[in-house]
Amino acid sequence: GALGYVSCAVELLQQAKEQSLEIHHVVHATGSAGTQAGLLAGLHLENSGTSVLGICV
Repeated sequence: GALGYVSCAVELLQQAKEQSLEIHHVVHATGSAGTQAGLLAGLHLENSGTSVLGICV
């Protein structure tokens, strides 16, 4: 659920940093908003300025 996507966001930022990449936006498919909630929480915990856009499916 959402907690898994908290870890996903942290790992995404870590891998981007290791490759000297900056992630400005994350776009994903959403249904119940659990993915979006987890991504937002993880990015917030990392003090990231990355925005999240969920597209309803």
